[in-house]
Amino acid sequence: MSTHDRDDFDPEDLIARARRGLLSRAEHDALAAALAESPELAAAYRAGLKIDRASALQGGYEPLIARSPDTAIAPVRPTKLRHCECLQRRRPTFKAPPQRIP
Repeated sequence: MSTHDRDDFDPEDLIARARRGLLSRAEHDALAAALAESPELAAAYRAGLKIDRASALQGGYEPLIARSPDTAIAPVRPTKLRHCECLQRRRPTFKAPPQRIP
């Protein structure tokens, strides 16, 4: 067994490391024991796994992801809205009141 005792591991840290696939055998055993002892911890672990699966990238997104940085920094092109009739109406202009000279 490892030099770590089972009580040396923080269960929340083990959950985070397990979700990333970074557990050693001793950590895996400690996590399994902690999940068996605490229903709340087991529920949090299952919820985290479901979130990870739901937010995982699907195949085919690579081109979209590759374009994202270029799209984010690209200059904004003028839109066709400026040619819309509603924007062509004459808008009232506001004039400042005349200044009084003392």
